[in-house]
Amino acid sequence: MNNLTMENNHGLAETMRVMKNIATSRFDYVRFTFVDFHGIARSKTVPKARIKQFFQEGCSFFAGAIGLSLVGPMVPKDIPDIKNTNSGNVFACPQPGTLHVLPLNGGPCRMGEVLCETYFPNGAAQEANPRTIARKQLEILKGLGYELFSSWELETTFLDEQALKPNFKRSIMAFSNIAFDAVEEMLLYSDKTFCEMGIDLETLQTEASPGQYEFVTKPTKGIRQADNMILMKDTIRKVAKRYNRKAVFMTKIFPQPGYSAAMHFNLSLLDSSGRNVFSDPEAPYKLSEVCRKWLAGILKHSSALTALCCPTVNCYRRLHIAIAPDKADWGIDARLACCRVKNYSPESTYIEFRLPSGSANPYLVMAATVAAGMDGLNNEYDLVPPIGDYKLIPPKGADGNAVEEEEKPEKQANCDEITDEVQTEPDAKRTKLEDGKPPNGGIPSSDKEQKPDGVSDLKIKRESGEDSNGCVVAGENDQLTLVPGIPCTLDEALNALEADKCITGALGENFIHWFVAIKRNEIEHFKSFTNITDDELLLKECECYMDLL
Repeated sequence: MNNLTMENNHGLAETMRVMKNIATSRFDYVRFTFVDFHGIARSKTVPKARIKQFFQEGCSFFAGAIGLSLVGPMVPKDIPDIKNTNSGNVFACPQPGTLHVLPLNGGPCRMGEVLCETYFPNGAAQEANPRTIARKQLEILKGLGYELFSSWELETTFLDEQALKPNFKRSIMAFSNIAFDAVEEMLLYSDKTFCEMGIDLETLQTEASPGQYEFVTKPTKGIRQADNMILMKDTIRKVAKRYNRKAVFMTKIFPQPGYSAAMHFNLSLLDSSGRNVFSDPEAPYKLSEVCRKWLAGILKHSSALTALCCPTVNCYRRLHIAIAPDKADWGIDARLACCRVKNYSPESTYIEFRLPSGSANPYLVMAATVAAGMDGLNNEYDLVPPIGDYKLIPPKGADGNAVEEEEKPEKQANCDEITDEVQTEPDAKRTKLEDGKPPNGGIPSSDKEQKPDGVSDLKIKRESGEDSNGCVVAGENDQLTLVPGIPCTLDEALNALEADKCITGALGENFIHWFVAIKRNEIEHFKSFTNITDDELLLKECECYMDLL
C-alpha cells in the first residue's frame, strides 16, 4: 500500500508523520500489533531502519490472521476476506495515540509498540477487525452526543510455572494481606510497568479463587480502555514469567467448585461538558432516563452479548453458579446481578456489567455493549424492576401447584484437595458425557417448565429458543415481567447472537459469520471427546485455551 493511498483513505497522514518521527528517534525496534477475534495480540517487529517505511505503508499480514481458529482448519473456507483476496494480505496501520514503550522487551535495545487496524491494499478497512468494530460503535455513540467512560476489573490466576499450582488454595484468602504479600513484588512490578506504558490502576487485590488476583483500571474515555486491557494482559504474562509463574486468564482451570476468572466492564456516559449523564439525584434509584434506557438495552440483548462476553466452551463453567450471572437482571449495588449499578454519587454512578469472562476480547465486549446500550436509547426500552423490588412468580407444575425453584448451593472455592494433576480420585464417580456436552460446562435446558397462571400473553422465551433460566416477576402494581435467563452453553449463545439483528447489524455480518464459524469449530472439537469424565474434559479445555487466552 503506498503512502498516497494511506493519506487519502485513512486520514492518518499527519498522525503517522508525528508518530513516525517519535518512533524513529526513540526506538531501535517497533512492534506493529493487531488483535484477533480471540483477543490474541499478533505482530511483526520492525528494525529502526525500516520504521519510517512501515509507518507510511503499513505492515503486511495474511488477511485471515484476525480470525484464525483455535482448533480444526486454520480459517473457514467461505470467508469473503479470504476468498475475495485469494488468501492475500491486509496492511496493519498504526492508530492515533497508541505508540508506547515496551519496558520488558528488547533487552539492551529500546523497543516500542504501536496498535494497528487492518486495511486491504485498496485502502478499504477490514471491517471484521475487532478494534475497527469497537471504534465505529464509539463514533456512532459520539454522534448521539455521548462519550464512553469505562474501566475493567481484570482477574487472573497465578500458577507455579512448573507445577501449575496456585500459591494459595482457599477462598478465605480474598483481600488477604498474607496472599498479597506472597507475590507483592510481582504485582508492584506489574503496576510499575503499566505506568511506564501510560496505564493507570485504581487498585490491586487478592480475589476469591485459588491463586487469583484482580487489577482494577482507572476509568478512561473511548477505545483506550480496550487497548489498555490488551496491553495489560500481555504485560502481566511477561512479569509473571520473570517470577517463574504463569498468568492465566482462562475462565475455569480447576474442577473444584469455586469462583472463576471474570473481566467486569464498568461504564458510564459523559456529555460534551464531561458530565456523567447516568446520574439524576431526583430520578428513581438516582438513575437518569439515559441510564435506565441504556441498561434496558444491555439486558434486552444479554443473550447475544453472552456469545461475545463468554466466547469459549470453558466460559460456561462460570455462569449459573455461586455469584456469577444467571439472568438478565440488575440491581443497585447487587453483587448477584448481571448488571450491578452503583449510584454512590453523581460522579460515581455507573454500570458494572458482570457478564464478561477473563477470556473475552475487550474490543468485542465494548462494541457489543455500546451497540446494545444505544439500541436501548434509540428505542426507549422499559427497564425491568431491579432485584429487591419485585416478587418472583413461581411456575406451576402439572398438578397446578407452584413449583419451588431448586435452591442452588452456595459453592465456595475451597481447593485444599487440589492434587498434582487436575483429576478426580480413582474411586470417584465418573460421569459420562451425553451428546458431548459437559455436565458442568452448562446447565441443560428443560422442556418441562410451565408458565405461571395469568402470564399466557408473555413470551417466555428468548429469540434463540426456550428460556429455561428466566423467571417471571411481579413489579410495580403487580405488573408481570419476564426476566430472561442468559444462555447456558456457547451453542445457545451463538444461536442468540445470530438471531439478534441489532447486534449482528452493529458488528457486521462478515464478522458474525466468521466468528460463529470458528466458535462452532471449538464446540465440535470438544464434542468429539466421548467416554471421558468432565474433569478430563476440563483438561482438554486447558490444553486448548490456557496458553492462548
